Amino acid sequence: MRKRALAAIFCLAWLADSAWALGLGDIQVYSALNQPLRAEIPLFAVKPGEIPLINVQLASSDAFARAGVERLPVLNDLRFRVVEGASPDQAVLQVTTLQSVREPFVSMLLEIDWPEGRLVREYTLLLDPPVIASGQVARQPQTSFGEPRSPGGYPGLEESPPRATAAGGDGRSYGPVRAQETLWSIAYALRPDDSIPMRQMMQAIYEANPEAFDGSISRIRAGSMLRIPPADEI
Repeated sequence: MRKRALAAIFCLAWLADSAWALGLGDIQVYSALNQPLRAEIPLFAVKPGEIPLINVQLASSDAFARAGVERLPVLNDLRFRVVEGASPDQAVLQVTTLQSVREPFVSMLLEIDWPEGRLVREYTLLLDPPVIASGQVARQPQTSFGEPRSPGGYPGLEESPPRATAAGGDGRSYGPVRAQETLWSIAYALRPDDSIPMRQMMQAIYEANPEAFDGSISRIRAGSMLRIPPADEI
């Protein structure tokens, strides 16, 4: 029995080392909202001579449907290129578009094939507004926490009257969420100050209110009441 167990462990280890050797890191975005996308994903455990054999493409529409991820039209403009990384066993997947990306956040499913395996990985892009010459993000003057700021001037982020907020020991509440609102516009309005990145603010709201989303950070439910975490928790 012990020999069988060791054999099974060895078999699983071999499969993990061969079919699933390639590793993907987190995506790094180097562009802003309303600019052509420039992003990179590090690839690890790349074998010598394997880079030309790594094929990356957008997953099928069926895969998007099964994962509950919206396949936005902007994804059709994605371009993929695998280049050498900082060390012989690393590579970099460059993800770009020719057209400007006008969606504040975009979820995508990537299908990666290489000689010894295949995997599908979901990534969510959270795009901040562009930076102006002074180095400050081009946005409306900030206000105190809990007082919504208008994100006017950015596509898809329409101005609306301040929503109900109430102070509490664990932060504030916000809502009910309107049909035209997005997580990006809510996070933009309620961010305590500009030192907190938009990506971090959106993630904090998402993790504090999982029941308000339809399985994806890009699908917030209209009518939801949100708990907005306090600054120290964010």
